[in-house]
Formats: sequence, C-alpha cells, structure tokens
Amino acid sequence: MNKFNKAYVVTGTIGSGKSSFCNILKELGYDVIDADKIGHWILDESTKDISQIFGEEFIKDDKVDRTKLGELVFNNKNELEKLENFIHPKIMDRVYLECEKNELKNKPYFVEISVFFEKCGDKRFKNVVVVYAPDEILFDRISKRNNLTKEQIQARLDKQIDMKTKRKMADYVIDNSKDFDSLKEQAKIFLNQINKDMQ
Repeated sequence: MNKFNKAYVVTGTIGSGKSSFCNILKELGYDVIDADKIGHWILDESTKDISQIFGEEFIKDDKVDRTKLGELVFNNKNELEKLENFIHPKIMDRVYLECEKNELKNKPYFVEISVFFEKCGDKRFKNVVVVYAPDEILFDRISKRNNLTKEQIQARLDKQIDMKTKRKMADYVIDNSKDFDSLKEQAKIFLNQINKDMQ
C-alpha cells in the first residue's frame, strides 16, 4: 500500500517544533509540503462552501474569517466534524498531488501534517517522524507564542494523541527539548541517515 516511499511525514503536537524542524529541512535544500498551509489556501478558495455550511457571518472581506470559524469549531465538536469532513479530503488530495511530483525526484521530501495520527494515519506513507518536546516545554512555548492560558493550552493538547503514544507510533523521533542549534544538529544527523538508507 505504501505509495510515497520517498516521503517522510513530520508530525508532533502543538508547540513541539514541527515547523521549526521543517524550516531547517527547507534551509538545507529539501522540499516540504505543508498540509496546514494547503488548508489555508483551500479555505480561501472555499468562501461559498463555508458560507453555505456555517453561514455568511463567517465570511469577511470575501475571505473566510478563520479566527471566527476557529472559535466556533474549537468549542463545538459537531461543527469541528463538519469542517473536517469538508476540508480534510481536499487537503489530502492536494498533498497527494504534490507527493506524486516529488516521487519523481531522486531525493527524500517531507510532508508536515499536524494531526497525522489523529485524522490520517495514511498507509500511503511508510515513514513517520515525530518531533518531541516534554510537556513543561510545550506549555512554555505555547504560552509565549499563542498567549493562551494553561487551561486553554491543556484543552488543545487534550484534542491530540499524547506525545508518549505518538513516539511509540513513529519510525523516527526528533528530540526538540533543547535549543535551536541542537535541533539543527539532529536534523543533519537524521538527513545523513535517511540519505544513506536510500542508496
């Protein structure tokens, strides 16, 4: 069933440093497909659908009001399911299209999917990388970056599979509990390893 043999899914939890890790990979010359970014593009293209599903009040200046929609779906499981059922297949179709292009190249590439285990667990991908950080570091990073209370952070983490479980499910674990230089060094070691495996 593995279709995208050169792909490495990068996942983790909010605040674990997935995007920082992927930015390092980009700097080092590797392609990264960002599912969240694709989701934003699709939302921007889907004002008519979002208006029909959720109401015109979620459209502002001919664009989806992501903040308002986020508040709605974060506090209502049924509304979240509605959004995910609409957008998730569209995101993955676009991701697969990008993967097919990258499979033609003779080097590994990366697919950043925040909720890979929660929503996807896709058998087309055989390589999964989890970027890990302990809870106390997650809380510190998220509170500084997102200006959320401890309760709000916990509520968001509770919506995701816990880090201990994700680490067990991963093929590779990147420890992001230290500083940026340490993360960069791990990225280089990891790239050396997977490039050797491909030879």
